[in-house]
Amino acid sequence: MSTRLSLGAAFLLGTSTLAATALMPTLAQAQQTTSSVRGQVTTDLGMPLANATITVVDTRTNQSRTAQSSNDGLFNIPNLSVGGPYSVSVDAVGRQTQRVDDIFLSVGGNTDLEFTLTEGLAEDVVVVTGTRSTVLAPVAIGPSSTFGLEALSTLPSINRDIRDTISLDPRVIIDETNDDNISCLGGNNRANAFTVDGVRQNDSFGLNASGFPARNSSPIPFDSIQEVSVEFAPFDVEYGQFTGCAINVVTTAGTNDFHGSAFFVYSDDSLFGDTLKGRNVGPFDFTNENWGAQIAGPIIKDHLFFAVTYEEFADTNFIDDGPAELGFANGINTSLADVERIQNIVENVYGFPTGGIPNTVNEDNTRVLARLDWLINDDHRAEFTYSYLDELFVEQDLGGFTDVDFQFLNSFEGSGTSADSYSFRLFSNWTDNFSTEMRVSRNDITDIQGPIGGGEAQDANPIPRLIIQTAGPDDDGILAAGPGTFRSANALEQRIDQVKLKADYVTGNHTFTAGYELDNLNIFNLFITNATGAFIFDSIDDFAAGRASRISGNGSFSGNPSDAAAVFERNIHSFYLQDEWQVTPELTILAGLRYDMYDSDDTPRESPAFVSRYGFSNSTGFNDLDAWLPRLGITYDAPWDFYGQTTFTGGVGVFAGADPSVFFSNAFTNFGSGIGGGRTGRGTCTDADLIVDPSNPVVPQCVIDQQQAQAALGAGRIDAIDPDLDLPTTTRFNIGFSHRT
Repeated sequence: MSTRLSLGAAFLLGTSTLAATALMPTLAQAQQTTSSVRGQVTTDLGMPLANATITVVDTRTNQSRTAQSSNDGLFNIPNLSVGGPYSVSVDAVGRQTQRVDDIFLSVGGNTDLEFTLTEGLAEDVVVVTGTRSTVLAPVAIGPSSTFGLEALSTLPSINRDIRDTISLDPRVIIDETNDDNISCLGGNNRANAFTVDGVRQNDSFGLNASGFPARNSSPIPFDSIQEVSVEFAPFDVEYGQFTGCAINVVTTAGTNDFHGSAFFVYSDDSLFGDTLKGRNVGPFDFTNENWGAQIAGPIIKDHLFFAVTYEEFADTNFIDDGPAELGFANGINTSLADVERIQNIVENVYGFPTGGIPNTVNEDNTRVLARLDWLINDDHRAEFTYSYLDELFVEQDLGGFTDVDFQFLNSFEGSGTSADSYSFRLFSNWTDNFSTEMRVSRNDITDIQGPIGGGEAQDANPIPRLIIQTAGPDDDGILAAGPGTFRSANALEQRIDQVKLKADYVTGNHTFTAGYELDNLNIFNLFITNATGAFIFDSIDDFAAGRASRISGNGSFSGNPSDAAAVFERNIHSFYLQDEWQVTPELTILAGLRYDMYDSDDTPRESPAFVSRYGFSNSTGFNDLDAWLPRLGITYDAPWDFYGQTTFTGGVGVFAGADPSVFFSNAFTNFGSGIGGGRTGRGTCTDADLIVDPSNPVVPQCVIDQQQAQAALGAGRIDAIDPDLDLPTTTRFNIGFSHRT
């Protein structure tokens, strides 16, 4: 693990002369999957040495890159794969060749080398063994942490999740009370950026507490990770779409050597206790299994490589609430006899399967990541990554406007994600001075959140919510059939397309960067509460006889639930320019400007009633959201050598993010005429509408009429976006120093 601590304002708590001397990581390239080697070549008299040949060899794949030193003796070799070991050699006419071996590069970080060549024959090679620069490498100017392969392999991770690893940094807090969400510097978990191989894999919609597209785990197999970094205030303009922290993951690539690994973890009920304060509470029968494997190697040696990682777990979770007679930890107010009687009525009178009384539920998760690396030649390299996620976590769904303390299995919620991600990257070095990078990616994400037994309003056979208040009309009852209140019409589909085009040009002691990024999001979001209708019965006898005390429900303006869904597309365009100026071998200044701009052809439907009432339109969309984000960073390597190398850093920058799509989605759904509500006791409803036919329990027409009348009048719920809304930004200042012994 590499950690850089610094003092700053917000104030954030945010390393030889070898004759080729120190490995000293300096300014970083941002939110990237690559690294670079740079530095200066001088004579033994301290004069810059021009036209020296620098050769960098990745010993894992034998890829070789060369460059010539400038008139100032400077060199910069970008777009190198993370890890190592690398070998770097320098030769010049009339000078001894020098080589540094065993160099390991960190994600996004530059590694500085200084070579001092003495007179002699080029065949005379001076070899200096390097160290793992990732151990102390700052990822960017500002506070950050880096966790390389060695740290990931040796540090404890009970859940095989990167959250276990990054939480070793005290500035990262994992909230176990809220689905293990990640808070950086005390910020909201949805304000973080999460990238895999340089491609953003946040929860773009903004509902998941994890901040990932996965609800219940990290989105990729743990063993597929080569390195992960956490940056809190990086001042490179390539960093964007966050105000919390940027979590950057680089996955494992294949090499010329075949290698693999496998693991298996198992537990079952025989390994657990079965009493609580002297009372028998199980355990119920269960098994938990977690296993996976990885294999990587060459397809065509020195040219084409693969790496495939698979991980799966199948866990069993206990249900705490149920009839006390069955040993549940939290006994409910209803006896087992009454619960079984209700189950019999639901299945044999109303004709709905219940799924039974669950004491355990399953949690299943499958993750796959496959990667191809093609070394086209020494100057061009391509990468392709595919990841697959399928997860399902079964849990109770007791929340709603009518309190219940028990439900049968088919009313439990299945929560999870099904996702496919594809990304292609091309790194090209056209000359010693000009290099480019292109990335193209697509994420297809289906959010899973619905009743285990099905029956949502948009399904072919919707199931009404049948609730029996077994302890009286003012007490908690039993949800006998149907979905929970908030899962009665719920569907979310996302497609995220991303493009990145970037160019670097080196001239003298300046490295100029220009880039453009596109983030295109397509959303289908259906969310109607109580969409299948809630039938409330005051007793089991009333339930058996079909005598409801009240019936309520919500529906779309057309009667088709899907017509009330939010369907929209938005784009985020990012443009940036930057100059990295190496003023002296010790002093580097980074200055840049980033501009983020939203646009969309879609807007919420306008409500005349809202405009009349409040004086502004509820049809505000994504257009006109933008932010200018200037950045400045400085790093200075102290010229003295006091038991090691000391480096001072400082910077200031403006950051914007994260994506506000979930808030806009509410405005697309709730525009006053999309969804209406109704219930018995109002409108044309009579006592006769409370008589339910158990063979065909449907929402009374008088309630449906109220729903559509309310929608037609525009009297439904309206969520509006302030026309003067600005993107939230934060300005971060940082000063710090590091010392390497």
